[in-house]
Amino acid sequence: DPQYTMNVAEKLYLSGLLTYPRTETTSFPRSLDLNDMLKEHSQHPVWGNWCRSLLNGGKVPPRTGSDAGDHPPITPVSCVPEAKVRSKVSGKMGHDAVRIYELIAKRFLAAISPDITFSKRRLSFELNGMRFSL
Repeated sequence: DPQYTMNVAEKLYLSGLLTYPRTETTSFPRSLDLNDMLKEHSQHPVWGNWCRSLLNGGKVPPRTGSDAGDHPPITPVSCVPEAKVRSKVSGKMGHDAVRIYELIAKRFLAAISPDITFSKRRLSFELNGMRFSL
């Protein structure tokens, strides 16, 4: 439900955990210090290692997006543990607040991460006269 999701995001904004969520802007302002944000999140238990990797030369410039002129894209303001996110929003919304906060944090990290690459391998072998392929 989009309205419910926006209500949870607004509670996170009012609690100081996210930037203003009602924006159409997808372009990060030049004044935003991406390294400071990565340093802030480098101790997070889930994505801290990735932040450290980005700080150690893996970061790429974010793609050019659109600037609606009102607010920067929605991003986490600070790095907080799950319990603190949950404590800022009561009841069932607490669980959903964690999920939304994590989604926004991971989306921010994806915006400054290199594109994923992968290799595809095929393995074939024979065992006791039977052929197997993976």
